[in-house]
Amino acid sequence: MTTITHSGYGYSKTLCEHVSSWYLNEFHVNDELNLYISHRSLKSEGATGFCYSISDDEYEIELDVYLNKTLYIKTLIHELCHLTQWISGDLSIQQGKLHYRNEPVEFTELHESDAYVKENELFPTCASCLSGTLSSRLWQKIDYTF
Repeated sequence: MTTITHSGYGYSKTLCEHVSSWYLNEFHVNDELNLYISHRSLKSEGATGFCYSISDDEYEIELDVYLNKTLYIKTLIHELCHLTQWISGDLSIQQGKLHYRNEPVEFTELHESDAYVKENELFPTCASCLSGTLSSRLWQKIDYTF
């Protein structure tokens, strides 16, 4: 079973749950993982989100709290795309450094451009689901904790 834990301030719990459950049920329905989604100011880091692998089945996404609804959804989808990269092994830590498809990230930003492409492909579908067509199947294998 997948567990999603979200925390922080200044965010819509419902929107976080809907977007993350939609994505996980579309792309990771049979995976067992623990996902922590935290919300805080990322202004000092100059970013809107981050995704980290904590262990083989534990991941954390950090999201900035100063995002409008559209940018929040796009950013969460983007970070969930990085989650997929971690799960598939495309993103990895090798010799203490971040690698994408076995190339050091310092030499390529391909993991980011791939996530932006997927984010833009998936946003219309996710937005459509959020506009009232959410199916009860989205909630089947997800356990939420706060």
